[in-house]
Amino acid sequence: MRQANSLEARYLLGCVFLEALKYAFAIEEKYEKKGHSFYDTSGAILRFEDLVKRVYGKYGINNGDTAVFSRRNTIIHEGYLSFTPIEQLQGATDLERTIKHLLLKILKYDGPYVNEETGKTDEFKNIKV
Repeated sequence: MRQANSLEARYLLGCVFLEALKYAFAIEEKYEKKGHSFYDTSGAILRFEDLVKRVYGKYGINNGDTAVFSRRNTIIHEGYLSFTPIEQLQGATDLERTIKHLLLKILKYDGPYVNEETGKTDEFKNIKV
């Protein structure tokens, strides 16, 4: 096993966080659990991507990180990211930004927030993700 760099570690932690969040969401929504999988009311299996998209929808995250859906398996199951360092940096940044917004929405935060894109302070409710 090779040693992970800090970008891989950041991405891995983000993926693990999303795994935990989608699991808690599925339990809260009372999806049926069989083995390691969740199923919707029609009996269809809910994949990681399906559940995370539902989490995004519940909290109004319209432009959350979606690259994680295709990249997650490599980092979770193989322990490394197979894309360039620049893509790793952008991927980790996008994933962390999405997680930050999810957490603030879950906590119903409505105070000031520094918009990372503009560098200006605005009310969190005015920041679109």
